[in-house]
Amino acid sequence: DYDLNKIATKASEIQAVRVDFSQLFKRIEPFGGRKRGRPSSVILEDVIRNQFLINEEELKKNAISYFVANTQHHVTIDPSELAVVMMNLIQNSIYWLTTIEKERKIHVTVNDENDGLAIIISDNGPGIKEGTEDSIFEPYFSTKPDGIGLGLAIVGEIMADYDGELSLVKDNQYEGATFKLLFRKRV
Repeated sequence: DYDLNKIATKASEIQAVRVDFSQLFKRIEPFGGRKRGRPSSVILEDVIRNQFLINEEELKKNAISYFVANTQHHVTIDPSELAVVMMNLIQNSIYWLTTIEKERKIHVTVNDENDGLAIIISDNGPGIKEGTEDSIFEPYFSTKPDGIGLGLAIVGEIMADYDGELSLVKDNQYEGATFKLLFRKRV
């Protein structure tokens, strides 16, 4: 016999602890150095979807819908590094989407471009505060009241390892923030 109420309670507790650990690891990561993992062949969109599934409870609780393109890009990458990149961007979107009262959405596409492979992640939240567009990528800069300011800096560092970049897309179809992850070295 399974007590679904107990399972749901424990799942919520695990989710809360996961967030706590995530914050802790963000704080100590700059001091520990980063070791590259082993690249493996994965479907990029599957790794992205898995990060949404990890955050599914929080997404549901906050009535946030998401879309990940149905494309399939086979890449060779360290899936844990890509997971860290996507976790940071998804968690940022979730945080800012909880500050609005309208329908909440996150949209992810993956596109081949002349100079590489691009992941575009957009939300319809409040967007990036005017005047902070360049500062948001700097370590320890945050517009969150209790923010640490390391998430986007870590994402940028990981992207640099793939001869890529993280950038803010200023002209986009969504009202909120849109980030572009460009992998120049074919992953």
